[in-house]
Amino acid sequence: MKTLLVTPPLLQPNTPYAATPMLTAWLRAQGQEAVQADLSLELLLKLFSADGLAQLNLAAEYSAVIDAVIEFLQDKNPSLAKRFAKRGALPEGPNLLRAWEQEKQFGWNFRGLEKHDRARHLCSLFLDDIAEAAAQLDPRFGFSRYAEHLGAKLPMFGKIQDELENSVPQRSCFFQWLEKLTDEQIQKHNPQFVAITVPFPGCLFGALAIARRIRRTCANVNIVLGGGYVNTELRELTDPAIFDYVDFV
Repeated sequence: MKTLLVTPPLLQPNTPYAATPMLTAWLRAQGQEAVQADLSLELLLKLFSADGLAQLNLAAEYSAVIDAVIEFLQDKNPSLAKRFAKRGALPEGPNLLRAWEQEKQFGWNFRGLEKHDRARHLCSLFLDDIAEAAAQLDPRFGFSRYAEHLGAKLPMFGKIQDELENSVPQRSCFFQWLEKLTDEQIQKHNPQFVAITVPFPGCLFGALAIARRIRRTCANVNIVLGGGYVNTELRELTDPAIFDYVDFV
């Protein structure tokens, strides 16, 4: 039996969430066939790409530089630090503009950050500006969470189920991207079992959207929901409707 372990959106992108890779390694050590996918990272990389920004109709100057920014932040091209540490290299939304205005007003010199770290800081503010623009198009979106408020509605499942089945979120580009990314992982790995971790409430909607997609395209795949949020907040869940999406909690 092949198991696919999935990290759903959205989590902080600055460090990998350890649950799925560690559990994947443990399963392999037990002789099990296991693979893992970080769909939180994949979804953010889709957003922070020229194609993603074009779909969001952000200004062309953002699309022109975003791929280089991600390349730099992933340490694939450290030489870009010199370029991004200077003003004028990045379009200035509210966060980036505020940083430069504070520098002009107070002369902090970015509190002594050397060139590489200064460039990383400015590029991160650039991503914050994009994320805030994205939230204007889909208010459920946050840089490290998606529809987090819905997690507070449990143990009644009706509200989150209404959102999952409502046509409005399904028209969101984030929802569509997540379904496409889910399809790609299922086609790539052809698992018989999918385990989805939900460490925080901001991951719950994404996890259930992934489960929903798998249930509708590969009904023979068994799905389990686990993780810190499930092991704490969902202990009081009494609504059986969650089993329309997963087989085990």
